[in-house]
Amino acid sequence: MKNNTLETMRSRGVKILNKNPYVWKLLKGATTAPCGFVWVWNVKSRFSGEYRAALVPIEAVII
Repeated sequence: MKNNTLETMRSRGVKILNKNPYVWKLLKGATTAPCGFVWVWNVKSRFSGEYRAALVPIEAVII
């Protein structure tokens, strides 16, 4: 089930990364991540055109 969910999200344009990029932070309050994953974002304004978000395994995020 988990792989099917990730494949569906990937087919809809969601980036799924193996590790958290250096300057990206945990997106607090996001509730749509599949089990074992969290949303991270690149700390850019949503209105700048540079905003990006991705899913990362929980083990890869240093909180």
